[in-house]
Amino acid sequence: MMRCPKDEDLVRLQDGALSLDQTERARAHVAQCSRCREREASLRAFVEDIKAPVPTQVDIHSHVLAVMARLDDRDRRPTGPEARRIWAYAGVSAVAACVLLSTVYLRKRPEPATDTWQARGGEVRATLGRDVGIQSYAATGELRPLISGATIERNTPLTAGFRNLGQAPAFLLLFAVDAHQAVHWISPPYSRPEDNPASTRLQPTVNERMLNTTAVLEDVPPGALRVVAVITPNPAHVSDVETLDGSDLSAARLMVQLPGAEVRETLLAVGGDGATR
Repeated sequence: MMRCPKDEDLVRLQDGALSLDQTERARAHVAQCSRCREREASLRAFVEDIKAPVPTQVDIHSHVLAVMARLDDRDRRPTGPEARRIWAYAGVSAVAACVLLSTVYLRKRPEPATDTWQARGGEVRATLGRDVGIQSYAATGELRPLISGATIERNTPLTAGFRNLGQAPAFLLLFAVDAHQAVHWISPPYSRPEDNPASTRLQPTVNERMLNTTAVLEDVPPGALRVVAVITPNPAHVSDVETLDGSDLSAARLMVQLPGAEVRETLLAVGGDGATR
């Protein structure tokens, strides 16, 4: 299981400010971690409380007139300590009135029409990490999303879905590395050593699309299984992975082999012939 996210990351999750991959990982963690579910619920209640409108019964117009009349009534203005108390009160009242007037103005001002979503803080540069999300699935009758820590049986069919919020296609190499460091390909399909298929093209899409391939891994030993997704801005090939030593298929090594790549891993365990958990 991933490390518990910080409070600010949980707030960003509620605000939709995380990347697709970060959102999926955070939601998967919160679903499994009772402590983080409680934190997330508390933060959601806190944020909703802050966003809620502040009720007020103040007659703003009358209040402002009263304050201005007090400021203009110079003939009856006292001196000494009493004067300082009244002027301090008048100053606070004037500030409060300005704040209330500003609040009413802002609430009544119509929202500008827009057809596009704009993140807080201005335009954000598009990146593979922000725009492309990959979710692995066990295709056992129904699709079951796989998150780190899950256990699958040896003959479980594997596939994946993707989203690409970018303006251009991205490309995917998806494979699993078993406990003996053998590589098993999920997408693109690869079974003959003489072949060298190109990476799978991920067209731009807001809604999740499933890959058109499903793979049953052969001769997978019990133990750890890493499902590795390598996302690149340009086409890659199976040989970019196959030429590496299976024991050196770390994320850092893959990013050296394929500059500009985004590498993600789902850490699973292969059990016996029981049901996928």
